[in-house]
Amino acid sequence: MMLFKKVDKLVALSVLGSVLLAWGFLVGLDALNAFISEVNDVGTGQYTLSKAVVYVLLTVPRRAYQFFGYSALIGGLLGMGMLAASGELTALRAAGMSKLRICISVIFALTALTAGVMLMGETIGPRGEQKAEALQMSAKAKDVSLIISPYDSATTAWVVRTASTMERVIERKFSTISADARLPEARKKFAAGSPHALLVTDDEGALEGILTK
Repeated sequence: MMLFKKVDKLVALSVLGSVLLAWGFLVGLDALNAFISEVNDVGTGQYTLSKAVVYVLLTVPRRAYQFFGYSALIGGLLGMGMLAASGELTALRAAGMSKLRICISVIFALTALTAGVMLMGETIGPRGEQKAEALQMSAKAKDVSLIISPYDSATTAWVVRTASTMERVIERKFSTISADARLPEARKKFAAGSPHALLVTDDEGALEGILTK
């Protein structure tokens, strides 16, 4: 029984090491490409190089979640290949360990890692992506003023052309929604009051963006 525990650990460490290596390479390469793309926007508004770095770092959990499947496949093949190249896989087969048993050891190792990745993809990933988008949007803003009109686009344009006062154009009653709110909540707000748009705010009430129908 102790023999099987030791060989399970041997196979698991080999496979997990290769998976983590492939995972780090793929995520790092994708993050580097994203950073290079963001560098082109440095200087837009208050978007600095340091904010570009923070933006990319905040999106790393989401990128890690997306690339895990590829990494598990590549790493699994690499790990088993390394065991075969070193002769350890042959030794395991000679010791009476079946192919099915070796595959089960690999599956158990990847299952534990997959569970952690799924948890990250449902919690840290989305929140990091939201914060990254909010940071990017606020930093790239160029002090643009926003006027929400109670009329449709054609009527608003006509009112502006006729040099009417701003009182006729400004919508004073507007709805807000938290940046952490789910889409179903936004749909309910649109359905309840039929607003033209919802102002997306953070916990302190600062404007982060605009959600339209």
